[in-house]
Parts: sequence; C-alpha cells; structure tokens
Amino acid sequence: MEKTKSCGRSLRLVFGICLAIITIPVYLKAGLNYNLKSLGIALGLIVFYIILHFLVIKLMPSINRWLGALVAILPVAAVFILGQGNGPIFGQGEGATGVLTFLTISFLIDFIRADSGCEVMAIPGLLFKNRTPLACLALTPIDILEKKLSKQI
Repeated sequence: MEKTKSCGRSLRLVFGICLAIITIPVYLKAGLNYNLKSLGIALGLIVFYIILHFLVIKLMPSINRWLGALVAILPVAAVFILGQGNGPIFGQGEGATGVLTFLTISFLIDFIRADSGCEVMAIPGLLFKNRTPLACLALTPIDILEKKLSKQI
C-alpha cells in the first residue's frame, strides 16, 4: 500500500480533528448509558471491519478497489443513518456517535501511518500490518492527483 503525500495526509488529520471536535462534546454531555452504547457500536464496527479485512485479503484480493470501497462504506453509512436521533435503532443518536468515533480513530490512524486507501479499513490495517487494496471514495482521487503532480515537479 502506498503512503500518502503531504496534502492527502493533512486532509486525513483535518477530517480526524473535525470529527473529534464534533464527537467529544457529545461524550462529555451524554450519560454513561449513551456513551457505553456509542462505544459498543464503535467496537462492533471494528470487529465487522476486521472480518471484512480478512475476507478481502484472503478471498477477494483482486476485487475492484472502487467497488470494494463502495461495499465497505455502506455498513458504516447505514449505521450512521439508522442510528441518528429518533432513528429506528438507538433512538438517541448512539449509532451516529459510534460511527463518528470509529471514523475519528480511523482518520487519525491513517494520518499517523500516512496510509492511503479506505479509511474504514485503517484499524484492521494497523492491527494486522497490512492494508486491503480498497480505495477511499473521497481521498483516493486526491492522493492520485497529488502523486501525479509530485512526479511532474
């Protein structure tokens, strides 16, 4: 897996910090029950993406990186949407807070490691020292452009 250049890496830091700024006050204001549910959802997402990591690495190593990224992002998007306040699961918004916690950690890991690729796969990549070939729908185009521009200079 290629390392990101300065722009892509900086964007990962900015996204991680922005998500932390959104998420931390929620944890400080919410009660213990809400916080435990939110952290449980974040932990559940980590377990889910560890399983997905093994499936991609072992069973589908040649998956199209863009299709794989779309498939990888759908579960986290679904939990976020369904886990909003007054949503069908976790009516106080614990699902959305859990997703934002998971994404905050993922973006910061990718910033620290200068990893490119699918951010939702950052934690399994850190734990198992290898990354899936999946793209990041938002940041991979920036990484590609930055790589091309740095070769021209």
